[in-house]
Parts: sequence; C-alpha cells; structure tokens
Amino acid sequence: MIQLKSRAELALAGRLYIGNGAAGGVVLPIFSNVTQQFGWWNPLGNNRWLELVEIGLGSYVSTTGAAGGYVLGIVKGAPAQLATGAKITAFTETTPENGIPGFGVTNTVKFGVGATLTVTAPTIFKHLHINQDVVPATSVLKYAEVGPVVYFPDRTLWLPPGNALFLAGNIAPLSLYAPTGVWVEHDAKDVDPNLN
Repeated sequence: MIQLKSRAELALAGRLYIGNGAAGGVVLPIFSNVTQQFGWWNPLGNNRWLELVEIGLGSYVSTTGAAGGYVLGIVKGAPAQLATGAKITAFTETTPENGIPGFGVTNTVKFGVGATLTVTAPTIFKHLHINQDVVPATSVLKYAEVGPVVYFPDRTLWLPPGNALFLAGNIAPLSLYAPTGVWVEHDAKDVDPNLN
C-alpha cells in the first residue's frame, strides 16, 4: 500500500512552495493562447509529482476587466526539455518561496511568470469557479477584500511529469492581477512505485 507524505510533512521537509506573480501584475490570457503568463511545467522524466494546494488571483492591480471566468489550462505531453517544435518552446523559470523561509529543498517542477511561457495552445483542464463582472477600474473599494482563491482538498489535483498547467481565463479577462499559487512536490516513487 502506498503511504504518501501529508502536506504538513512535506512542508516541514521543505517541499511546499509559494509562487507569486510580480507586484505590477500580469494580464492572464485566454486559456488557448500560446503565450501564457502564470504556470507550472513538470518535465517528462522528472522524479516528482506536483500536488496543487491553492491558486488565486492574488492582488488586483489595474484595468477594467471583461466579464468571464478563470480556468486551469493544460498542455499534455509536455517535453523533458525545451526544443524547437516541442509543446513548450520557451519557459523562463521564476524562483518560488519555500514554505519555511531560508530552508528547504529546491523545486524540480518548473514555475514561471511572465510573457516567456510559449507553449502549444492549452485546453481547459478545470474551471475554477472564479468569475468577474465588468467593473470599471475607477470603482472605489470601501474596505479590503479577500481576493478569489481556490483551495484543493488533499490529493485532488495532481500534475504528473509530462504536463504543464496555467492559470488563465475562459475568455481574455483584461485586468491585471498578481496571482499566487501554492504546491507541494511528492517523490514519484511515493505516488506510484512502478514509475521508478
């Protein structure tokens, strides 16, 4: 029987990571865009599986948004490395924060933010139940608000090697956000001993 480490055990082992968008924000594209802005790439042959803990739009930055929703887009059959004609041709990595500052193990699932994520057009993997109305950027908030965030229960959203996942819109949402995502990385042998 497989005995997976809990999220708490992985966090204490330095295997919980926090990925943040730049404070200036990014415009998340429609899911099918070949240039994505916020996502993860688990290279084919990697010895870890990503388990997504939470994902959210983080902080609103600016610009009137279009009415629509947010999704996770997926590229299946992602390569082991960048190559011309591969399903991922550019992916500049962004270093995540470790759940225990100043401690931890380096992530092996690649995380990236910005317009250097060039991929074959993703398809929709999951709708996130985060929607926005058309609200002018000049609207005034009277108090601080908790931004839209989705928490995934234990063991419900995995990214095995050979796949890439991106936070995107089901349409082009237009607003700038500084998104955030939290994940843990399990050893592949703990997920499926037949993989090693």
